[in-house]
Formats: sequence, structure tokens, C-alpha cells
Amino acid sequence: MDELNALREANTPLWVGLDVHKGTCTAVALTEMGERKATWTFATTRARLKEFAEGLPQGTPVGLEASTTGKAVFQVLRDAGVAVRMGHPTELAKKMPKGRKTDEKDALTLGNCLRMNDFPETYVPPPEFEAIRNLVRFRIRLGEQTTAVKDRVHAIVARNLQNEVMDQHSDYFGTGGLETLTTLPLVEQDRAFLNAELAQLAGIAEQGEWAEREMARLAQGRTEVEQLMTIPGVGYYTALGLYGEIANIARFPDKKRFASYCGVTPETDNSGERVSEHRKVRRGNPVLKRLLCTAVRGAVRARKKNAVARFYTKKAKHMPGAKAEVAAARKLSAIVYTILTTGQLYVEQDPKLVERKTEKLAQKAKAPVAPVTIDTLRATVARLQGKGEVLERLGELAEHGGMSEEGRDAG
Repeated sequence: MDELNALREANTPLWVGLDVHKGTCTAVALTEMGERKATWTFATTRARLKEFAEGLPQGTPVGLEASTTGKAVFQVLRDAGVAVRMGHPTELAKKMPKGRKTDEKDALTLGNCLRMNDFPETYVPPPEFEAIRNLVRFRIRLGEQTTAVKDRVHAIVARNLQNEVMDQHSDYFGTGGLETLTTLPLVEQDRAFLNAELAQLAGIAEQGEWAEREMARLAQGRTEVEQLMTIPGVGYYTALGLYGEIANIARFPDKKRFASYCGVTPETDNSGERVSEHRKVRRGNPVLKRLLCTAVRGAVRARKKNAVARFYTKKAKHMPGAKAEVAAARKLSAIVYTILTTGQLYVEQDPKLVERKTEKLAQKAKAPVAPVTIDTLRATVARLQGKGEVLERLGELAEHGGMSEEGRDAG
């Protein structure tokens, strides 16, 4: 990076756009008048990033776009003392030039946005909150995988015309339902499919147990989590998820901005707690929206009536359930905002329910969480060794989108 060192020695004020990819980073350095002083590409490694940081003139602002790799690069540069800023992908996309994209063009646009004070910055949570977010999102993915596996088991039962037998159980995957699944007269291939699906489900359940224990460990002792748990329908998992995604409630100036960030505000302007019934909801943080909607369902099921449940019931009388749920999530977001900004507990809390949730949290947090050591990873790798070709073939099918419903039926 000789060009960079020369610029540092000259102490020239610069604005640097950094286009980040998994393999390489492309940087463009601009002067105050927009003159391009240097362009260079280097490997996306810690060593090269530190070399890049050391070569920058002191205080040089660097802008990059938010992404998985971008977050890691941001952290390395910030730790190295660089004045790095992360841009919002959607807003930056509006500023990118039309036509053929190149890494150099993207880096140039990032640099110009910085130079002209038109950089759409996005919030970057501290590492503590990033760790909570990653864990909660992992737990969400496990839930999605569970639903997919259960759907495939239901399909096996249906194509063997065994629904009448299984429908005696309210849950196929309870003790009785699982026992009946083992006795169904299935064709040989479907029995093998069923065994594979149930084995996968067992693995997901084990991962889920680990995730829940780890979430309980992270949730215990956090004042904000305990405050949120006073809301009916909000257990430690939901409370920790909300806490991790919000990170700092002070970055939202009011309830309306917070609701918009949660993705539960209709496109029309709302007044107070009134929620428009006719417009689509704005896009926002999908994890927060999911957590709030989950909490609404819990609040509706709660024994003690509460404002969220009453609001949902009122809305559900004249709109589809899903829309009523989002409308109630909007109201719940206002409650969450108030609790986190004032520190007060939920006024309609059920003390006995809160006590049970707190006891469950303490019990989960006490459960031992075995650390994943190098030996643990080696044992897992040993199970995968020799399976590379199979995984590659499976990956090829996934890349082509698999087979459509029509294709399966036609086959």
C-alpha cells in the first residue's frame, strides 16, 4: 500500500470509500474537491485491514456498506482507531450509479457520499448486543427448520392415507403421537424418510435446548429484560430478543419512530394509538416484528386480561387475524418503548405469572452449558469426513431451486 503511505506522509485530508467482499476490499481515496488520489484492492484479512488502518492519515473517515463481512471489517477498523462509518444498504442502493456495477464504482460512490455529508449511516450495535442478536436469530432459524421438518412428516402421513389414525392425537410429536408414528403401515421408502426427518428433528431439539440455556444465561440479571418480562406474553426469550435488537432505546426519539423501526406502522400517518386498517405496513426490523407478534399471541392467551389482548380482540372483529395481530404489535411496541425509557414496570402485570417466568429463567440459567471445544469440533468433523461429494451434490440441487410442486406432481 505504497500509495496510502505516501498520502499519510503528505497529511492530505481524505475521504475513503471501501467496497467490502468476502475475498477482497476495494478502496478509493478522494480529496475535498472529489479528486481521486488513490485506488487499491487488498485481501479481506485481519492483517491487511490493520495495514490499511495504519496507513490512513489520522482522522480519515472511511465509509462501507452494511453486510455480514462488512460488520466484521467495521469492527476491525474501529478497534484500530479508524473513523469508520457503516451505511444503510437500502439507502445506499438509491445513490449507486446506474449501469454496470464494479467494486471501484461502488467504493467511489461511498467516498463521495462521505465527502458531501450525504452518507446514510446505519446503527452498529456494540459486540455485546451483536452476540445476543446472533443467538436469538439462530434460535429463530431452528424454529423455522422445525416447522419445515414437521410439515414433511405430515406430508408422509397424508400420502400414505394415515391421517385418520394420526388425527386421534392433538400433536403428532407428543409422546403418544410419536409412538403411533412408529407403528404406521408405511411403504419402505417412506419409513426411511420418516426416520430421517425424526432424526433431524431430534438434532434440532438438542440445538434448541442449548440455545435456550445460553439465552437464559445472557438474560439473567439484566434489568431491561426483567422489566420487559412483566408484560403478559413476554418470556425471557422474547424479552432478550427485544433487548438485543433494540440495544439502545434512546436512539429512537419517540414511540412512532420506534414502531416504524419495528415494522408495525402502516404507511399512512397514525394518530396516537390509532392504527390504520387499510394500508400495508412499512418494512422494518423483521426480527422485532416477529418477536412483537409472538408476544401478542402470548398476551391474548394470558389468563389475566390486558390492554394488548383487549386491543387485539377489538381489531379482530372487523379485520383478518394477521392484520389485527400487527395492529396489536404496534400498541405493544408503544408499551415496550415506555418501559425501556422510563424504567417503570407494566401496569397490568400478573405478579404470579411474572414470578413463574422468573423462576423458569433462573432454572434454565442454572443448567450447565458445555463449552464447544476443539475436540467437540473434531468429533463433528469426523462425522462429516468423506461426505464432501454428497454435500456438493445436495448443494447443486439447492442452487437450482430444487423441484417445484408442479414438477413433483408431474413426476
